[in-house]
Amino acid sequence: MKEQPVAGLYGLIGHPVSHSLSPLIHNSAFNALGLKCRYFLFEVAPYFFPQAMAGIRALGIKGVNITIPYKQKVIEFLDSVDPAAAAIGAVNTVVNNGERLIGYNTDGEGSLRSLKEEAGLDPCGLTCVIFGSGGACRAVALTLAQKGAGKIIIASRNQAQAHEISSLINKNSANVAITVTLADIADFKELKTADLVINSTPIGMWPKTEEPPVINTSLLSRHSLVWDLVYNPVETRFLREAREHGCPTLSGLGMLLYQGAEAFRLWTGCEPPIEAMRRELEKAIPSKY
Repeated sequence: MKEQPVAGLYGLIGHPVSHSLSPLIHNSAFNALGLKCRYFLFEVAPYFFPQAMAGIRALGIKGVNITIPYKQKVIEFLDSVDPAAAAIGAVNTVVNNGERLIGYNTDGEGSLRSLKEEAGLDPCGLTCVIFGSGGACRAVALTLAQKGAGKIIIASRNQAQAHEISSLINKNSANVAITVTLADIADFKELKTADLVINSTPIGMWPKTEEPPVINTSLLSRHSLVWDLVYNPVETRFLREAREHGCPTLSGLGMLLYQGAEAFRLWTGCEPPIEAMRRELEKAIPSKY
């Protein structure tokens, strides 16, 4: 365990970032532990991204989170990348140790912890269907594969991105991943027998909370755990309709919380105050609309 910093500046780099709840998560944790640290939002246009990364070193910023659209681009500006982040091919957390910038990905660990602690589900041997093919899908799918998922079906409009993720998985996980278009997923038998069904798209996110879900929940087995990585609102229309159909559900709030907690641990060396962080999130996000 490294020494606690006396003071430190942290933040989120992305474009856009104004909607982010990361300052709420991290500043509540700093306050709970009495650390003289603060977390800010850094809106960085693509043209200025190289300068922003140089600024982390120049200003002595202790650490940053990285979000859309820079989770892959940031890798070229780092001195080293944690093996788990390298396997995922994306970084969402950067630690500045004073001499080197080191990249990590806490999305995978956050998703796994949420799945295990809040749903009591171990991914080993599971059949999983994931809608989407963006950064969240990439981290979650690769983590599920690393933990022994039996089959992973990635359903996406962007087949090039979906194939890239499935190829990464299949290099190391005995060909457990396949891809399918969203138009065809309704006819896939695995949709009706899946243990875990995940929405990793932004469909249903505030303010477009009544957008039709990516799939009609009547097609799902009632034994499938339905997980929406969207966290605002906590219960999306997809989760509401899945619950009404009889499926157990899991919101994206836990993944948001636990990925932030892991970043906090990497930056400070302190055990994150999970309950303090959770309370602030729950006060900020409506449970439903």
